[in-house]
Amino acid sequence: MLACVQSLTRNTSTIVSATAAVSYNPRVLERYPKNGRLLKVYGRFLENVRHDPWTAAKFYAEAQKNGTTESLVNLARGQSGDDVLAEAGNINEKLDGIIVINSTGIMLMLNYAAVTMFGYDKGELDGKNVSLLMPAPFSTMHDTFLKRYVEGGDAHIIGKSRTMVALRKDRAMFPISLWVARLSGLGAETLFIGVIRRTLADTSSRNRAVRFWTTATGTIMCADDTTKDCFGVEASELVGQPISSLCTDPDAFERYLMEVASTDTESKTAEEQPVLKAQMKHEYLAPVNVTITTEFGGALAQGHDCRSFVIKAKLESEAVALMSLDAKGRICYTTDKLAAMLGYAGDTMIRMDLNSLLPQPYCQMHGAWFKELQHKVPPPTSCRAGGVVQLLAANGNKMAVTLKMSKKQHIEKGQLHVVQVTKVDDAAQLNQHCLQLNINHNGIILTTNTGVPHT
Repeated sequence: MLACVQSLTRNTSTIVSATAAVSYNPRVLERYPKNGRLLKVYGRFLENVRHDPWTAAKFYAEAQKNGTTESLVNLARGQSGDDVLAEAGNINEKLDGIIVINSTGIMLMLNYAAVTMFGYDKGELDGKNVSLLMPAPFSTMHDTFLKRYVEGGDAHIIGKSRTMVALRKDRAMFPISLWVARLSGLGAETLFIGVIRRTLADTSSRNRAVRFWTTATGTIMCADDTTKDCFGVEASELVGQPISSLCTDPDAFERYLMEVASTDTESKTAEEQPVLKAQMKHEYLAPVNVTITTEFGGALAQGHDCRSFVIKAKLESEAVALMSLDAKGRICYTTDKLAAMLGYAGDTMIRMDLNSLLPQPYCQMHGAWFKELQHKVPPPTSCRAGGVVQLLAANGNKMAVTLKMSKKQHIEKGQLHVVQVTKVDDAAQLNQHCLQLNINHNGIILTTNTGVPHT
């Protein structure tokens, strides 16, 4: 019985998708008579909706003859050789999503990259409205924007590249770069083609910046994954929060956001955009100095504010190698810089015991020391005094480092030990075993070198 229901569901989905196809395929086929993808889809329509398998077989044969690859870029090249995607830049169909919709927003064709980018299975989005891939309020207003354009209104995103926020099947939001062009037709027969690219964070050390995609009121919809490295918090934990709450002076940020919202940011150059010097909170360290700039996304039309803002926080400090330990000495947070320094990938260090990073014999003795140090002042010979110590990399090699430690009371995790790790060179390592004293004429020691505690 279950198999019958599943089969009926699949057939119903096919018929719905093919029904959506009836309004455009005959006209599009006139323009692209040798496009194997279109021929195959129209054959499915004839077979499932018109119940004409004989004519459908002819279209299937012609589709097989011309090839039924996933390429939709060729669809954008008409008989005259014009390419409506010429201004979209180099398109990689294995990575860039391509979607064709009609004048009412119904998705007619998608390449495999688009389907997987949004977390759906092949064929699951055929015949669905493209607003399904957008969060509110953009999803509720998209049909209105389409209708306005079809009826002769101005185009706000046609032929332009926009930074937008998209919605996956699991309801998670993520940033994209969207480029849209009119593919063919006029009025109600208009077809649109869009190129969707993932927006990746800039992880270069020269340009340490985190981007936040917010609504016009400053509510965070998504953010770069680098929030974990730069501010000690996962990007997913920030969704739904006002971005001003991340700043030490939320009122100043709210005033800045009001200035941005009332400014025509599209007509201004980068140098003319409003800029804010601010401090943003860090989960484990002191607040971070940042420079805030904002870019425009979305649309503002007919009194409906469907704009989004890309708020860019450029950090004025360098990345740090950092980890935090719970009361039992287990790692509960680490930055990518520390993981890369020790040769680990991503979050593989999370839940590791600190002892696994220590060479013999310290890995066997450190547990007892760790418990004692929670209640006692560390002695001068402790690693907490800033002396050079060794950590084990993933390949088993020893790495000379210095540690800077502090304590942090976390609401959920309790008391944490925050450890900043700095790699040292051979000179600093040798200094560990030397004692240098600067004395006056009376024999009074004025200064010593950093190797004194261990010497």
